[in-house]
Amino acid sequence: MTFYYGIDPGPRSGCVCVISDFGETFEFLLLRDSTPADVFDFLRGFESLRGGVLEDVGACRPGQGLGSQSKLILNAGEMKGVCSCMTVPFQFIRALTWRKMLGLATAKSTAERKKLNKDLAQRLYPDIPVTADKVDALLLAHAATQLYTR
Repeated sequence: MTFYYGIDPGPRSGCVCVISDFGETFEFLLLRDSTPADVFDFLRGFESLRGGVLEDVGACRPGQGLGSQSKLILNAGEMKGVCSCMTVPFQFIRALTWRKMLGLATAKSTAERKKLNKDLAQRLYPDIPVTADKVDALLLAHAATQLYTR
């Protein structure tokens, strides 16, 4: 079985998701409870990882304070370091780009974006209990299945 991963790098609500090529197997690791070493060990536990997608985050995030932005960027950098240490290819992709890849409409608000993401994830993987803290990582892993099976 081949596996793909997605990482939403939020320090409190971030998550790593690993799914199999046909979506019948999935695992999640919440970042709020994990160190970069935990993430590395988690990913290393899947022998047949083929590729991954890590969400690229920007410095300008309206509505967020400097401290929150700094933590997010730091966490994204740590996750990029983890991905770089793996012997598996990965792509660093902005949210707008991966959402467009998956055919998601542009949302005017964070609440609307989260609802669209959750609705799509639930349609793609009806057997997976999709929660707010796991949905982006699941969709990023799904994007990885599309990128690395071509």
